[in-house]
Order: sequence, then structure tokens, then C-alpha cells
Amino acid sequence: GKGDTAKNTKGDGGKLVSSPQWVSGKIGGALELDGKTNYVEIPLDLSPQAPANGGAISICAWVKVIETATDAHGQNRAPIVMKGGANEWEYALYVYDNFGVGMSVWNCGGTGVSEPSGAANTLPKGEWHHACGTFNTANGVTVYVDGKEVAKAAPNANVACDGKTLPRIGSRVDGQFLKAVVDEIAIWGRVLSV
Repeated sequence: GKGDTAKNTKGDGGKLVSSPQWVSGKIGGALELDGKTNYVEIPLDLSPQAPANGGAISICAWVKVIETATDAHGQNRAPIVMKGGANEWEYALYVYDNFGVGMSVWNCGGTGVSEPSGAANTLPKGEWHHACGTFNTANGVTVYVDGKEVAKAAPNANVACDGKTLPRIGSRVDGQFLKAVVDEIAIWGRVLSV
């Protein structure tokens, strides 16, 4: 409930985008995303490719999934946190339609560098769980739920993208939207240990 207030704005394609609702969260207040139009854009370029980061990033959030498969995009996942757009795909921490969790890191064209996903029901509907994904160029992606590893994939020969699109909470620029309550979202330029 502190800091700048997210306001209704014109979003992708000029459509009016409503602000997420402010609701009770895991720790204080949280954002409730409607799975249709709302998201929050983070006005910082939080890329793991910065030399100081050594190609590393960690993304974590408390998540309570309300529903999956809420948009007409045709993919089987929706982003908790995502950065990228056309020819600038970078990374995303996802909720899958089967209530699994995963993380993707891509090259700029959208080919996966490392993209593991956990088993179904690792983020059960209507329950608070702490989801984290980590990446570095040496080890690839590791995904955790409540501090336990649920998925891992080594990197391949593709190089992670360093684009200029701003990160988003709850949406991809091509029309995927998350229907969940999210709290305590954090991004670090290093791989966290458990």
C-alpha cells in the first residue's frame, strides 16, 4: 500500500488497461490480477546480462493462483513476472495451466536458452506459495516452490537476450495474462541459494 499508485492507462494496442486491485496478501497488501487486462510495468531495465551480474538473475514472489487459462492467447502458461517482446524476449517466471510453475530464459528471437517447468499442482489453486526461479549462464534455470527445487534445466548454446522492453508483473506484451494474487515480488542480479 505504499509507493506510487498504479493508474489506469492505455495498454497494448491502445486498449484501456485497468489497475490491479489492492487486496490482503501473504504479507500486508498484494496485487490481485484479473487474468484479462491488468498488469504492472516496472520502469527499470532489470536484465541479467549486465556485466556486473555475470549473466545471473533470481525472481521470487508469493503467489495465490485464482484460475488458469483465462486469456485467449493459446499458450498454456501466464507470467508472474516477464521481460521481453518481439525480438527482445528475455525471461519469465510462469504459472502453467496445470498449476505447475516454470521459468524461461530466451535469446532475443524467442528460442529457449533454458526453460524448465515443474510438475502439475506445484502451485495449487487458492493457496499461497513462494515461487522462485534462478538463472545463470553456467548452470541454466532452477525453479523452486517454498524453498524446494521443482525443476531444473541446463543452458544450451543460445545466448540470453539483453533487450530494452520493460519487465511486467502479470502479463506478456503478446496477450498472456495471469489471474492470481501476487505479493512480495523481488528480482536480484544474482543467483540466490536456498
